[in-house]
Amino acid sequence: MSVNPVARAQDVRAAQIAQFCQNLPTALGSGVLLAVLLSATLWEGADHRNLLLWVAGIVAISGVRGGLWRQWRARRQSAAEIVLALSMPMRATSIAAGLVWGSTTLYLFQAHDTGTQMLLAFVLAGITAGATTSMAADRFAAVGFQLAVLVPLAARMAVEGGREHLGMCLMTTLYLAFLVATVLRLHRQITDGILMRAEAQRRESALRESEQRYRNLAHTDSLTGLPNRHALHQLLPDLLPAAGKGAPVALLYLDVDNFKDLNDTHGHGFGDRTLLLVAERLRLAVRHDDIVARMGGDEFVIVAPQIRTRGDAEALAGKVLQALSEPAEVDTVSVRLGASIGIGLYPEDGWGAEELLKRADIALYQAKMRGRARFHSFTPDMDDSLRERLFLEKALRAALGNDELFVEYQPLIDLQQNRPPELETLLRWRHPQRGLLSPAKFIPIAEHYGLMESLGEYVLRSVCRQLRDWHADMVPLVPVAINVSPRQFDGGRLSQLVERTTAEFGVDPSLLHIEITESALMQHSGNVIETLHRLRALGVRISVDDFGTGYSSLSYLKNLPIDCLKIDRSFIHDMTRDPRDVALVRGIIGIAKSLSMRVVAEGVETQRQAEMLRALGCELAQGYYFHRPMSAARCAALLIAAPSAPSFTETLTQPHLKRLGASA
Repeated sequence: MSVNPVARAQDVRAAQIAQFCQNLPTALGSGVLLAVLLSATLWEGADHRNLLLWVAGIVAISGVRGGLWRQWRARRQSAAEIVLALSMPMRATSIAAGLVWGSTTLYLFQAHDTGTQMLLAFVLAGITAGATTSMAADRFAAVGFQLAVLVPLAARMAVEGGREHLGMCLMTTLYLAFLVATVLRLHRQITDGILMRAEAQRRESALRESEQRYRNLAHTDSLTGLPNRHALHQLLPDLLPAAGKGAPVALLYLDVDNFKDLNDTHGHGFGDRTLLLVAERLRLAVRHDDIVARMGGDEFVIVAPQIRTRGDAEALAGKVLQALSEPAEVDTVSVRLGASIGIGLYPEDGWGAEELLKRADIALYQAKMRGRARFHSFTPDMDDSLRERLFLEKALRAALGNDELFVEYQPLIDLQQNRPPELETLLRWRHPQRGLLSPAKFIPIAEHYGLMESLGEYVLRSVCRQLRDWHADMVPLVPVAINVSPRQFDGGRLSQLVERTTAEFGVDPSLLHIEITESALMQHSGNVIETLHRLRALGVRISVDDFGTGYSSLSYLKNLPIDCLKIDRSFIHDMTRDPRDVALVRGIIGIAKSLSMRVVAEGVETQRQAEMLRALGCELAQGYYFHRPMSAARCAALLIAAPSAPSFTETLTQPHLKRLGASA
């Protein structure tokens, strides 16, 4: 940190004045006392009027200097420029005091007693010596005082002549030279001390500033300027009991929906500017006394004291969601933000900060599980849900290495020829104690804890291994569909995994069919589009699962490499009794055929549903009416029993059969 030289010189000068003034009261008091004692000594045989005038002059000039000292004391906490204004008056009064003391030479020779003259000479020498130490901080004041005291004495002695007086004149001159040299030396030492103290203070100040910056960094989020996780954990234990005396305290745990996809699609700089926008909208949406903190990543916490009821906390959460959902532009890109919020209420939902944060986080998880872009308050039964979730997460990690997971297959049926031209893969988990667990129970756990890539790789390797084994056993091969989570598209790793795994097992990628839900496709379109094109270039087929439930524009159907639309089971379930569902199914089939896509009806459970779908022109269907999910062995038997020339496999190229034969 650079220092202005002019400002530094002013600070040094102000410090010199300060040190000069610090010694002044003692010098003034001793000077007046010495003047009174000296006048009493000289009273006999002296000019009483002149003696009294001299003492009065000493007292008067001391009073003036005392007044300047009081001004300095009042101003010493002020800026250096204000203190410097006392510099010239201090020097002037110092010289004036010296002149008053120097006037004592008039009395030296009024008294004919040589001893008295010597006494007065020693007194003046003592006065000037004392001035040397008390006024050395200002060398001009100190030297001026010494010259004013001793030069008249030396001059009077020189004028008087005589050996004794000339000797005293020489001694006085030498003494004056010694005092001046002493003043200059002391002044340099004092100045060096002032500079050393100033440097020490500067370093101490810099250290304090560094410590303050460190504390700010430790307690402040560097991107948004909001309190960070560390600051919140220190603040809550004191805030909650104090604020809770009057009314409950609400804690809103917020997570920005789909932020990772924005970050991956547009870059981290775009993500940072999006978080700045979120932080600003949160500041504007909450009340003046509410605290907004960033926990890290895309997670924020709002602490709202003096909340009357849980309904008020939910109203605040709704206001926050509304504020975030307003359209905005980041780097000329139009974005519509959303968030999921979990609400915990102190003291009802937790007496401690950690407990309240944990329960608000549990409520946040529930909000995400119910579809995002919403808030959810904590309820006591969620504790059981958390324990269950943690148990399943730990058990699922272990299951990946304990052969507890396995794959089943559900055939798709050609409604015109009643043959299985394709299979869909379904992941199953047989827990040692709990038995067979539904995917609906463990797939959300895997999504939340980042296990989908591991599960996806397990399924892909299982399918490729099974295709290789079926070919070795002369089982007719049909494409196998694999459901893919949007998280598996992160970083383009899915296409690399498919290419690597199919090459490892010698499987043609055209035997794989990737399924992604319509809602996931819309929420993560920026992430998946490039990966989908890479997969399609490998020969992998692409299906849109649960079509009709995504509430999205149909423009993606012509822009993405999609081969098949799978009609969501909710339309199939009610089509036998609701004409509107029939119309929707007919429309989806028409859209698919006009775009040269296949269409599959999911969840077919009755003969009536199958007949209606066939009449509407639907090509393929799957559901319990035809086949339940089955093991690989049963599926192989089904494929062998099917006609020898399945209609769908005729459209496939044959080089993969040679590769499979070579690898077997």
